[in-house]
Amino acid sequence: GRRSERTVEPYRLVYTGQRWYLVARDVRADGWRTFRLDRIEQPVATGHGFVLEDPPDAAALVARAVSVAPYRYQARVVVHAPPDEVARLVPPTVATIEALDTPDRCLLVTGGDDLDAIAAHLLLLGRDFRVLEPPELRERLVTLAGRLAEASGG
Repeated sequence: GRRSERTVEPYRLVYTGQRWYLVARDVRADGWRTFRLDRIEQPVATGHGFVLEDPPDAAALVARAVSVAPYRYQARVVVHAPPDEVARLVPPTVATIEALDTPDRCLLVTGGDDLDAIAAHLLLLGRDFRVLEPPELRERLVTLAGRLAEASGG
């Protein structure tokens, strides 16, 4: 909700399936940033050239910015399923998925403001998983498992 004026060196446009994002190097912050295209007002060309140095994977930068960074909790979870299978279950606007050392496991990185919502999404994957971070999510899963066992008469 804050307005700011930025001088950027544009690199790529990325579409997430919902919105377009500009990936650019923010000159003042000296770092790569993502900007929602629908929030950019009155862009002005400066006429100054620049040399692109060490550009990021634009799609990965946007995926992380919209799926993990804006949330209170960032979860890192090993899912016992191939990355392409998990990618079919989880949109790129919800999590990033990385291959691990074996083809039948992957790392899912997601974010959320509510631990119960993250836990529910993980359970709905229908795959075995192990939470690496945050510890609060591991604790919440133990509590929820107890409630489920009690509810089932166990």
